Amino acid sequence: MTQIDPPRPARLALDGFAGRRALRVEIVGELPKRWRVRFLEDGPLPRDGYARVGAVALVPKHDVLIDARV
Repeated sequence: MTQIDPPRPARLALDGFAGRRALRVEIVGELPKRWRVRFLEDGPLPRDGYARVGAVALVPKHDVLIDARV
């Protein structure tokens, strides 16, 4: 896994029955098809589960929107 230093701000986009939701995260690592992200707010994971602030998880790259404003 490639570490990303400093972490890059991004949003995790999740589609639900009531529309799209975007959670603030920061990218801390990269795999070929997934980003390792640290959650900056509580929210659901793309498949199953729930993440608290500070939790680190692997998420598909197509679900992450990298913020250009830095």
